[in-house]
Amino acid sequence: MQHKFSTARNKGDSTTISYANVSFPRSGERIVVSSRHITGCYTVNLAGEVLPPLYIFDSKAKEEDKFCVDPNIVIGLPEVHGLYGLYETTCYAPYFAVCRKGLMDTSLWSQFNETAILNCYPRCNKTIVRCPLTNKLLQGPVVIKTDAGPGRLAKEATSWEFRERMHSRGLIIMLGLPNGTSATQEMDQGYTDFKQESKKSTLRAASIKLAARNAAQN
Repeated sequence: MQHKFSTARNKGDSTTISYANVSFPRSGERIVVSSRHITGCYTVNLAGEVLPPLYIFDSKAKEEDKFCVDPNIVIGLPEVHGLYGLYETTCYAPYFAVCRKGLMDTSLWSQFNETAILNCYPRCNKTIVRCPLTNKLLQGPVVIKTDAGPGRLAKEATSWEFRERMHSRGLIIMLGLPNGTSATQEMDQGYTDFKQESKKSTLRAASIKLAARNAAQN
């Protein structure tokens, strides 16, 4: 399946991870090395509605036009439902992208906001507009609170141009303090337990894989 978004300008660190099980005697037989990486980008609004998530898969392809992902991986990903400031519930499917290391970068961050976020808020506007009779909010700005990780805080001119373009459309991007994610970002705080359990699950899967490999060698 071809990627929804793509970029070949990722400069992140190595994503290689080694999983070890000390119950096996020799180091060569108790280590599983994984260099695959998937990033999940999750967003919620103050009404508690979940916005369409973005899943970023890595690729070993050398050319960007050959980036792809196995369709079986994306089958069954959950859809999201919400009002998003409108009067009727809207349903959105998740977005997915493929890039070299499976990480967020400047280009992908721009596409995510322009496609996934703004699609949910067609009434997003730099100027607040209210109904003259009921005083209900008809149009207004949308504020995105995010961390200052890779892609979000960049010195490239394209990054500044993107933020100015979003501001002119009513999307205000508020960056958190660098290296302050654990203290200032609610989404990271909410996923603390999930990350721990996910790591435990990964270690269990690695142990099963190691046991099967050792059984085949003996």
